[in-house]
Amino acid sequence: MAEPVTNGLSVSGDADQLGESLQRIRDFVMSASATAGLDKQSASRLRLAVDEIATNIILYGYRDAGKTGVVWIESVVDAAKLRVTLIDQGLPFDPLEEHDMPTDSDVNMPIDDREIGGWGIFLVVKNVDEFKYEYVDGKNFNHFVMLRAPQA
Repeated sequence: MAEPVTNGLSVSGDADQLGESLQRIRDFVMSASATAGLDKQSASRLRLAVDEIATNIILYGYRDAGKTGVVWIESVVDAAKLRVTLIDQGLPFDPLEEHDMPTDSDVNMPIDDREIGGWGIFLVVKNVDEFKYEYVDGKNFNHFVMLRAPQA
């Protein structure tokens, strides 16, 4: 693959259209994963991670903040990786900094003893090869990276 393959999609950030928006995002992620040649398990892990953040954007970044807007999703496939980025203009929110994320040892605790909160972000971080957040020019950027298998 000489040149990166880039695609994008815009979906509603309206909570009343949550199901439709999430389905379009899931389909987009699976298509990008197929383009990148990710195995089924890696593609499913990426879809789960993107779904978690997209849900949070629509419900908390837009609805609960009394804002309206769209969620943009972009994918870039190059020789080494697939990068999927969710972009929104909801409330600024860095999922890695805003709360205490569970640790690996918390996973082994009995469910009744676990702290509430942070488990979605924990799953995001554990399901992708790299997760990064940026806030630039009034926009949230959530980047998900999956490494591609070396091409023969």
